[in-house]
Amino acid sequence: MNSAKLWQPRPLSLRASSFPFRLESIPVALHMVRIPDAVASLFPEEGEWIGWRTRKKLFVPEEAFPEGFSVSEKARFHGFAAAKRQMEWLCGRMAVKALVRTFLGDSRTGAGIAVENTEKGVPYLPDFPEYALSISHGGDLAVAGMVLEKGGALGLDLEPDKKRDTEALRRMAFSEEEWAFLSGKPEREILRHWTLKEAGLKLVGQGFHLPLKKLEILPGGMRVHGKDVAGVSCWTADIEGGHLLSLLYGKGDIIPPV
Repeated sequence: MNSAKLWQPRPLSLRASSFPFRLESIPVALHMVRIPDAVASLFPEEGEWIGWRTRKKLFVPEEAFPEGFSVSEKARFHGFAAAKRQMEWLCGRMAVKALVRTFLGDSRTGAGIAVENTEKGVPYLPDFPEYALSISHGGDLAVAGMVLEKGGALGLDLEPDKKRDTEALRRMAFSEEEWAFLSGKPEREILRHWTLKEAGLKLVGQGFHLPLKKLEILPGGMRVHGKDVAGVSCWTADIEGGHLLSLLYGKGDIIPPV
């Protein structure tokens, strides 16, 4: 693949939008939800998100739950053991439902907009399975992406821009060829490459079931098991508040070579 088709000349800079929006360069829509805002609306008496997100668990009464969540979704929310995980999951689903209502013209309040996961953890819409989804969360944000054409593939990853052990990341995640062009780059760009790699794992529908070093993000494109994967486009951005967001999009199913 020509590297110009994969890599943007530079990352975009975006504000954390409160509304679903469509990207200009590829047929993908995104919606970001600020977790502290969701916390404030659900638990105004609890104070700042940062002060209690280490709590073990939350209970949301029926009357306080966001509009549009089914009985089974509420049960799943209450099944998580930690408040942080509960709110990340909830905000991700809120983002998906907003995308469906905005771009697929579904006027249901949301209770009928089901979001399920495959056995490998890939989210999908049972009522709209031809529109690919991806969900991520990190720091104070949750984000969902949806392909606006039938039959596309999508993977996205969101990470807070904070100090990482890049040597440990190198040993765990990057192949020798990846590290050959990452070595010496600023830590922020190494983290950005990690977001692209996680997005790639989601794109091929494998998540962490695929060994990290078997999927490579290289200047010339993406490889899986040493073989090029054609038809993949890249988008990456710096989000205000110190977050990095990257996504990989492909037309048609992206099947990892074996």
